[in-house]
Amino acid sequence: MMDGKDEEAEKILVLPGFVVTELTSFYRAKGKRIGFTSAFKDLGKYLKGCMIRSAFPDRIISSIKAFPKFLKPPSKSCHSLKTTAYLAIILTFSTVLVSYVGEPPNLLSYLSMAVTLSTAQTSLDGFDQSGDESEAEIRTLEKKSGSSNSPERGSSDRTGVIYARVSSQKQVDNYSIDAQIERMERKAEELDISLPYEPVVDRGQSAKNFEQEGPKRIFEMAAGGKITHLLVVDEDRVGRDPPEAFYYVWRLRKDYGVKLVTPDGEADVQTLMGLIKTNVKFLSAGISNRQRAKSSLRGKIQSFREKNWVLPKVPPGYAKGEDGWIEKKDGWGSVIREIFDLFLKFNDGGAYKKVSETVNQKHGNVLPEPLDSRKIKRILRNPVYIGKPKITGDMVEAEYDGHVTVSDPDLAYVTQDVFDRVQEKIRKIEEKHSSNGGGKAVEIEDLVEEFGLERVKSNIPNIAVLCPECGEKMVKNGQKALGADSELKSHNWICKNKDCERQRLVPNKKNLENIQNSED
Repeated sequence: MMDGKDEEAEKILVLPGFVVTELTSFYRAKGKRIGFTSAFKDLGKYLKGCMIRSAFPDRIISSIKAFPKFLKPPSKSCHSLKTTAYLAIILTFSTVLVSYVGEPPNLLSYLSMAVTLSTAQTSLDGFDQSGDESEAEIRTLEKKSGSSNSPERGSSDRTGVIYARVSSQKQVDNYSIDAQIERMERKAEELDISLPYEPVVDRGQSAKNFEQEGPKRIFEMAAGGKITHLLVVDEDRVGRDPPEAFYYVWRLRKDYGVKLVTPDGEADVQTLMGLIKTNVKFLSAGISNRQRAKSSLRGKIQSFREKNWVLPKVPPGYAKGEDGWIEKKDGWGSVIREIFDLFLKFNDGGAYKKVSETVNQKHGNVLPEPLDSRKIKRILRNPVYIGKPKITGDMVEAEYDGHVTVSDPDLAYVTQDVFDRVQEKIRKIEEKHSSNGGGKAVEIEDLVEEFGLERVKSNIPNIAVLCPECGEKMVKNGQKALGADSELKSHNWICKNKDCERQRLVPNKKNLENIQNSED
């Protein structure tokens, strides 16, 4: 039976077991009986002392390298504690770093933990002891048996491809793709990496995901065994999201043996130090990008407050003036006012389309292009038409949940009262057709499963669903009740043809009754 202190030591096996077990064993070897808090006390002090608030990548990496010296284990039998120290830092440094810059712990912290646990459980002695107790040489974390799926290539077969990317047209103009390529060509020559393939280039594309042409092509080259190295001028060229970018690089290395190369050199994420270094650099690049984005957003918001139109588009009825702010266009007053008045006049069913048809027909000489239903809805919802233009994160493609409104009565086309009544009608229409309303919607798939395909097809014509007027496919457009006395709803479908936009309920009440009452 364990006493209280032993029990306390055993409890910490879950966080994770081998790390804390090694730490507590080390202290017990020194004649101390301790638990979780004491075991990590020295580690916590060390991290706090080294990382402080300027936790840059090089500083963290230097701290990690120095940590075994700080511990000074009493004998070679305790050298596994050095391994444990490294692993413990991997599990904590990402969270520590993001806490200093005000970011919540993200997937990267857990990715580090998962990678470390999966590889290090079978390689706790992944560090060689040199003659000096204070030095630790890092070895690859792969098993000696060569269980990795990565193809083995000799040093004479070092083949790479350069990936260069800019994320906006402004960067295309100001940040040379050629400069990125030239720099990495010099690095490839320095590392004796051949470049038989043309560089993979993405111009004016933001790396929000890895479904873009560049990353997909690189992955295909890696899968085909054509490359051993991926060369990029900076980690953030791989992707904007640190966890996804790190995972992309990890998969390239783990599955296909492809290593990442930056101007700092070759980074092998299947060695412990390569894992730590790359992890830190991706996280730091992500934080830096986010800080730049926030700074840019603050600048745009302040500029907007000072009446500089920073939004990418100018609303219909306005033009950008010489002072950088928008102003009314001649001849648009009657157009905008009629849009609001007609919307309040027409019945809910197809109100946007009716307004569009009427305005286009009556004011075609003023409109530079027809206003379709979607544009009509955007006009009706935009507070700029009451002299209160606003900026939101969506408008400038930024992570910003709030909004900033500028009051400028000179921009008003309609009154506050008219605008409020329009918003209330829009709300009621959306509530009526909302797919989140109460009651269960009848799905065609459910009917097929319950009654069989032939039975459903025989009772619902054009099950595709096709428009009965123009034959174009229809798409779901909210839900409607199947009757005043029914709790069931069915999908409302709208024609994709902008010149038609016919709507229909499928299945309707009669369809459903026929299916339920028909014989098998």
